[in-house]
Amino acid sequence: MSYDKIMQRLLGITPNLTQNKKFLTLDEVKEKLYYCTEYAEGVYKYELDGKVTLIENGKVLVDNAYYIRRIADGVYEYKKNNKWALIENGKVLIDGANWIDWCEEGVYSYRKDGKVTLIENGKVLVDGVDDVKWLDRGVYQYKKDHKWTLIENGKVLVDNADDVHWYSAGAYKYKKSGKETLVENGKVLIDGVEYVYWFELGVYKYEVGGKCTLVENGKVLVDGVDEVYQDKEGVYMFKCSKWFVVKNGITTER
Repeated sequence: MSYDKIMQRLLGITPNLTQNKKFLTLDEVKEKLYYCTEYAEGVYKYELDGKVTLIENGKVLVDNAYYIRRIADGVYEYKKNNKWALIENGKVLIDGANWIDWCEEGVYSYRKDGKVTLIENGKVLVDGVDDVKWLDRGVYQYKKDHKWTLIENGKVLVDNADDVHWYSAGAYKYKKSGKETLVENGKVLIDGVEYVYWFELGVYKYEVGGKCTLVENGKVLVDGVDEVYQDKEGVYMFKCSKWFVVKNGITTER
């Protein structure tokens, strides 16, 4: 035992446990009136001399950063040297990115050198693409060479599309050569139309020549109208000079 520690024990002196620390405690930050944000008990960031430090339970997670943002509990992104990094549960997931998009735990995308990579639970789903949109677990779409591809649970649902929109498991639409196609559980419900919108299982509307058609479970409910909407399950509104309501197959003026 060192001489200093022996004397501290003999004299009843409690050593300063933070004397070798390289960060400010929350009380010190508040006392010195530095810019500070407290996220939760023991979790805070402060700015000193133009640099930001992030502390979590007495541990320095990030220091000398230009910018730090808390995304969710235990998830932060920060900027250093004009590059972005992402921390999740104390682990740096990516560093040196041009931008980062965190979706949920274990799921994020980032851009480096002009190309985008998507990660889900440590697995690279796609990389080297121009753009990517994560939609749900195992479901994403990416853009490469100006065309979109849609993936659901490892299966390519559509590729080489001008645009793609995923609604729910097995339900999606895509545009090619200026025309839209709607697919539900592997079955094409309508194709070659100007616009289509899926409401729920078996229910959708489409537009041709500026007029709308509403289909429910294979049956045309409304045809040749200006506008049509689903108010709630089984109830629809459409406009044909005036507004009307369709409920249980009965049409009444609104």
